[in-house]
Amino acid sequence: MSEYNVLYGPQMAGALVSLIPVMVVFLAAQKYFIQGIRRDRPERVSRRSVDVREKRDRVPPDQGWQNRLIESAAKRPRPKAATDECQGLPLGRMPTYISGMSAPAGPKVTNRELREHRRKAERLIRRTRRTVKHAVRGQTASATAMLRGAVFKTLAALVVIWIISPPFVVPVEGRVTSGYFVRVAPEARFWPRLEFHSGIDIAAPVGTPLRAAKSGRIVQTGYNDLAGHHVEIRHILGFSTFYAHLDRVDVRRNGFVFKGSRIGTVGTTGRATGPHVHFEVRLFGYPVPPGVFLLIDTTRRTIWRAVTAR
Repeated sequence: MSEYNVLYGPQMAGALVSLIPVMVVFLAAQKYFIQGIRRDRPERVSRRSVDVREKRDRVPPDQGWQNRLIESAAKRPRPKAATDECQGLPLGRMPTYISGMSAPAGPKVTNRELREHRRKAERLIRRTRRTVKHAVRGQTASATAMLRGAVFKTLAALVVIWIISPPFVVPVEGRVTSGYFVRVAPEARFWPRLEFHSGIDIAAPVGTPLRAAKSGRIVQTGYNDLAGHHVEIRHILGFSTFYAHLDRVDVRRNGFVFKGSRIGTVGTTGRATGPHVHFEVRLFGYPVPPGVFLLIDTTRRTIWRAVTAR
């Protein structure tokens, strides 16, 4: 077994254990979604069966209510012939005395009856459509409410987990002397010169312990004229943190550190006008505002100080 596995195998196992809260939240959200799917499945099946019955009963436009109307009229008793000439003849064979043509077979239906039955059929169709629309809207509203509740519960669980164990912690106790974005170069004497500051500077005495803001693997340690002694730690989801101007580095490359573990001490190495640490948060290699990620830990510390000061 290599030296790396001997030294950092337990730490890797501990990192996996630290992911258990995230897995618990994920499984809880998955449970709510599965319950919602199971709850809506009978409704979808019943709605599907209704659609199948409607398709089965569907007939061409000119053969629906007309056929039913003719069948109902055929069951009525036939009237007797009005004249002696037509006595004993079926209704369909009564002479019409019009160009030698005979009347069509079957009972006669007036246009008024046809219009009345058509209006009844249209009212029934409209009423059925309204009923189906109300049912679908009710199912959609219930599913939306259930999904909203699951999302709120998941977010509440994440907030509780983040308050107990914030994703990023402040690397060192001190005062922020320079923020993120554009600033005046500190070494400018006679004429102010603007420059982009990719992180924040936290002032602290030389030798103050510096800790990792988040668990991860150390991908770079070294020294240069600009950053002095520096450390870069790579985290999950494309995040990485960078620490510069250290007086001493207590970790080595390819090692694994936990959140809050000591990685070095504050110093004045490199381009520094006083003892401080330059802290950066990078997303896929690009610097982003660190204060956004330190907000939860900073708020928690402020509340704790206010409570303990009483």
